[in-house]
Amino acid sequence: MVLRFGRLGDLVMTLPALRWALDTPGLRVTLVTDSHYRPLFEQGFEGLELATKVPRCDLVLDLHRVARSRSARRGHSWLGVAKEDVRRRLQVMVPSLGASFAPRKTWPERHLNAMERALVRLGLRESAGARPSARPSLPRRAEPRANRLGLVLGAGHATKQWPASHFEELAGGWRGEVLALLGPGEEHLAEAAGLCLPPDRSLGALIEQLSTCSMVVAGDTGPLHLAGALGCRVVALFGPTPLASGFWVWDNEGSAVSTSGLSCRPCHLHGQAECPEGHHGCMNELSVAAVRDALDLARARPS
Repeated sequence: MVLRFGRLGDLVMTLPALRWALDTPGLRVTLVTDSHYRPLFEQGFEGLELATKVPRCDLVLDLHRVARSRSARRGHSWLGVAKEDVRRRLQVMVPSLGASFAPRKTWPERHLNAMERALVRLGLRESAGARPSARPSLPRRAEPRANRLGLVLGAGHATKQWPASHFEELAGGWRGEVLALLGPGEEHLAEAAGLCLPPDRSLGALIEQLSTCSMVVAGDTGPLHLAGALGCRVVALFGPTPLASGFWVWDNEGSAVSTSGLSCRPCHLHGQAECPEGHHGCMNELSVAAVRDALDLARARPS
C-alpha cells in the first residue's frame, strides 16, 4: 500500500514508483490519497486500486511522512521515503547556499529508492524488472494543437502567482491560441488577465485542456508538473521557492525563469499567503520579456 496525501504536484512525482510497482508480477498495489485526485489515474494505471483509508496490507510505503500519514499507517509494517529535509530547509534558511546544498535526489528518484526498498522487503525485487526512468509521464488525453499556449494563472500559494497584468501582456503578444487554465475558485484570475474562463475547472478537465497545449507557462505549482508529465514544453516561473528543491524534473522539455539579485529568495519551501518582505519582488519583477524569450527558445527546440 502506497500512502501519499498532499497536492497535485506531489502525486505527479509518485508516478514512476507506482508504475514500477504495477509492473511487478504478484504485487497488488493500493494508493491511499484524497479522493479528488482519482482522475489523475484514470488512464495508464490499470490494476491500481485507490482508497482514502489504509486497507489490510503486507507493507505500507509512506511517501509523505507527515503527521497525517503517520496516523494513517499506525499499526502497520511500513517503510518511508527519504525526504532530505535538512538540505531542503537549509536552502531557505541560508539562501546563499543556493544549488550547492540542493537535495541529492529529485522527488521521483527518492520515491523510486523507497519503492526498491519495499520490493526487497516483500521479496519481489528480482521479479520487478529493471528500475524505470525517474521521469514522470502520463498519456495525453487529446491531440496537442500547434502554437496553443496554456497559461496557469493560479497557484496553491499566493506568493507563487505571477501578476495577472503580466499574463495579460504575454497573451496579447502570443502568435497563436491562448488557453487560461484555472482551478475551482480561481475564476477572478481569468477576468483580471482579460482571458476567457474555461467552462469546466475540474481536475479531469484540466488534464484534457493541458493535453491540447503545445506549451505551458506556470508558476511552481501542481499543473506545471502535470503539464511536464503530459509532454508539454513548459516555462516555469520560480519566485519564493528554491528551484533545486527536487521538484524540477523537466529539463529536456522546459526551462525555468526567475528574478536574480534578490537576497530574500528563496523564502519558503512551499510558498506563503503573503510576501514576508511586503514587495513580492520575486514575481512582480519577473518580466514578460524574459518569459517570452524562454518561450521562443522552447518553441525553437527540436522535438
